[in-house]
Amino acid sequence: MAMFTETKSPTTLDMESISRDLRLLTKHISALPALMESVKIIQANIANIMAVKTDIEDIKKSMNFVHSSVETLTVKITAVEHEVQVLLKTKEEVNRLQKQMEQIQDTILDQEQRSRLNNIEIKGIPYTRDFNLPNLEWKISEDGCSYQACNIQGTSQFELIDNLSICNLSQYNSILNINNKILDLVLSNNEVSVSQSTSPLVPEDAHHKALTIYAEFVELHSLGSVPHLKYQFNLGDYDNIKKKLDEVDWIYHTNNKTFEEAWYKLPLIKILKETYKIRKKFKNYGNLSDFNSYGTLRHRAVRMEREMFDEYIKKIETNISKNPRSFWSYLMSKSGSNNLPAVFTYLGRYSSNGEEFCNMFGDFFHSNFLNNTLKQGYVQGYLDPDGGFYAFYGIPYATAPTGDNKFKAPLPGPVWLDVFKAVDDTIICPQKDFFNLLPKKMRIKADCLIANVFVPDTKEKNLPVVVHIHGGGFHIGYGNLNTYKHLIRSKRIIFVTFNYRLGPYGFLCLGTKDAPGNAGMKDQLALLRWVNQNIAEFGGNPEDVTIDGYSAGSSSIDLLMLSENARGLFHKAIPESGAGVAAFSVQTDPIANAIEYAKLLNYTGPGSVAELEKYYKSLPYELLVSGDVTAREDSVFLMSPCIESKENKDAFLSESPDNILKSGLYPKIPILYGFSSMEGLLRLESFDKWKQEMNDNFEAFLSPDLKFKNEGQKKKVTRKIREFYFGKTEINNDQILNFINYFTDVMFSYPTLRSVKLHIEAGHKQIYLYEFSFVYDELPIIPHTNIRGAGHCSETATVADGSPTLNYTNSRLQEMRNLTRSIWLNFITT
Repeated sequence: MAMFTETKSPTTLDMESISRDLRLLTKHISALPALMESVKIIQANIANIMAVKTDIEDIKKSMNFVHSSVETLTVKITAVEHEVQVLLKTKEEVNRLQKQMEQIQDTILDQEQRSRLNNIEIKGIPYTRDFNLPNLEWKISEDGCSYQACNIQGTSQFELIDNLSICNLSQYNSILNINNKILDLVLSNNEVSVSQSTSPLVPEDAHHKALTIYAEFVELHSLGSVPHLKYQFNLGDYDNIKKKLDEVDWIYHTNNKTFEEAWYKLPLIKILKETYKIRKKFKNYGNLSDFNSYGTLRHRAVRMEREMFDEYIKKIETNISKNPRSFWSYLMSKSGSNNLPAVFTYLGRYSSNGEEFCNMFGDFFHSNFLNNTLKQGYVQGYLDPDGGFYAFYGIPYATAPTGDNKFKAPLPGPVWLDVFKAVDDTIICPQKDFFNLLPKKMRIKADCLIANVFVPDTKEKNLPVVVHIHGGGFHIGYGNLNTYKHLIRSKRIIFVTFNYRLGPYGFLCLGTKDAPGNAGMKDQLALLRWVNQNIAEFGGNPEDVTIDGYSAGSSSIDLLMLSENARGLFHKAIPESGAGVAAFSVQTDPIANAIEYAKLLNYTGPGSVAELEKYYKSLPYELLVSGDVTAREDSVFLMSPCIESKENKDAFLSESPDNILKSGLYPKIPILYGFSSMEGLLRLESFDKWKQEMNDNFEAFLSPDLKFKNEGQKKKVTRKIREFYFGKTEINNDQILNFINYFTDVMFSYPTLRSVKLHIEAGHKQIYLYEFSFVYDELPIIPHTNIRGAGHCSETATVADGSPTLNYTNSRLQEMRNLTRSIWLNFITT
């Protein structure tokens, strides 16, 4: 309930009350200025308090930082104390190991004495150790067996090389790791052989390949006992030793070193003196730049010394023939005799004339070796033991890639500073010796890309060059499987043979970056480029090169003539018993072939390209080339040249041989083309097994490059082919000649004639076709007949030197050899 109070009117207000309120109000108003001043003071105090608060926060942060720093410093001090303890323990361990080393040395000395007392000495034991010098590179040395360091940089590398020299050790490992480096050194003072292990004892490290080391130990022989000396170095008079050393004027002895070698000239002497000064400076101050300068000067001195020595020898040889009086004066001063020999003889030449004596001496000294300068360095060949030509064996024309890159095109060949002595005729590419053709001395190496050059003993220059490509179904063989000394001794040509990669190593064709295909054919291209760049140094004409080859080598020639990358590298061709359009010459289905070959090696994977590539990369060389494809019913060898992608600029062949021949877009060089009349004798050993198989399933023996619209057409064609060669009767012993004719046609004669036909249709007018059918009494009679036949590559065997076991007294055979060789030589030199 609201209550209302009556309000009095203003007129009725008490004046006195109003006056009192006014006085009170006035009093309050008069206090306002002081109150405002107090408010300002309070505000100022509040600001000061806030500032102090901020300072307190900053101080607090600083205290936290100091506290954290103190904690960090405490941790570091603790760590240092720990390291000090570790160092103290390490020092104790070092002292212990030093004592142990002294005990071991004493034991070794004692064992050495015991071995000497037992008349035993063992030399040439190799050992390996990782020196952690990944940038040090190794190249083949002049002995053709060991490797010497190049690109030497830094103190550690120079110290290593100096120690190897002091200890008379050579390095024999050339197996590259995944980074194409050699980290594991195999050092020995006797020759050893190093290869990649095919069965490592432990899982292989990609950076340290498993190695197999073969060492041939020297014969045991007697040694006398030597005193067992133990030096007490702690008793040495070091003060007196130092005094004596200080008395030596080392600067005088260094700067006044005499150079007594006859071929030294002033520029070399100056460099040698500068080398000694720089080395002394490095010894005094340890400046690495001085050591690098020393290395540079030393290499320059080695190169100049070699050049001056060669010049000196040439000068001596020239003076022997031009100044006989000087030569004989020198000879008599050495022998103490004034009497000249009455008669002098050399290589069937006889003379009693002093000037002719000197000429013979000059010929003798010059003929023992022949030096040439290649793009890679100096190379030295030697006169063949039977005379007539100089042989240069084992010159690396390229480098085979390794590891995951082993199916790629070859890399450039190595270079060398010293003279490369071309004497190693034992290197061959990885292969399986299915037919026991390989001599025992041959050594399989992954890096097998070597050339052999044979130079006739003649002063003629600019000679025609023959590059010979060996056969073997793209799976076996090597450059010198056949020799051609008779052709070389004609003194009309220079002859070159070489190795190329074989089997899957050379012809795996997956169309990928790491396995594009045709590695073996790209080896052949690399060799032809090498010949083009270097053959003039041997006296050959790079503008007159004939490529010659048999079987797979003949097919290679056929394909080289069609490859754009080979144009201009040769000018004539002699394909013997093999054509590029044959089924065995070019893979019909490379992926299917890769799968089928892998199954021969017990591959069980899914067969995708990626899986196949991974599988093939993982295989050691010995297993990689072990698949036997030499006796397939379809007459192919699975691994052979292939057609690469047109997008690959480095492709050896990017179009089928048929299409290239039909287009006519290729150089039309002179060709001496042909085959033997019974090439099918190559399959004679399979006759007893295959005659029944051909009765049961003749389709298996059709060439895989035949294509059919349907099964009906295939059966019809198969029946016609069988009836054409064998009639409607059973294939038995009476049909052996038809069996030989069938394989002659399928593998060699028909592809050759078809290739010739396509050449002619393309406008080629320089083809010389032959069929070789010569037989002689020493040839075996064909089973179930009374006739002999000219088998696979019979023309090659006739032109080549042939086996030492053949009967060279057969006059008809020798007459045919002379005739065939003259035809070949006339074609090459015309």
